[in-house]
Amino acid sequence: MLWAARQGIVGSTPWNAMVFFTLWLQLTGFSNFAAAALMAVFAGGCALGGLLGGYLGARSAPQTKNSKSPFQDAFTYLRMGVKGSERM
Repeated sequence: MLWAARQGIVGSTPWNAMVFFTLWLQLTGFSNFAAAALMAVFAGGCALGGLLGGYLGARSAPQTKNSKSPFQDAFTYLRMGVKGSERM
């Protein structure tokens, strides 16, 4: 459980910095419209990624009856490129 808490803290740090992403784009020379359009595409990609992740999780549930959460954790670790975890 402690590993999950540490992962949550470290994983949320970049998302807290994303508040300034539009400002950074504007300061690097993008127009207001271009910065807003890029952020809209980014938000849309995040939404589609969440939907796809939910769909994959729902599809994997019948195949892994009692081990749905560990399976999804393992898939997340593999997708992120981490070689191992305390659960595996």
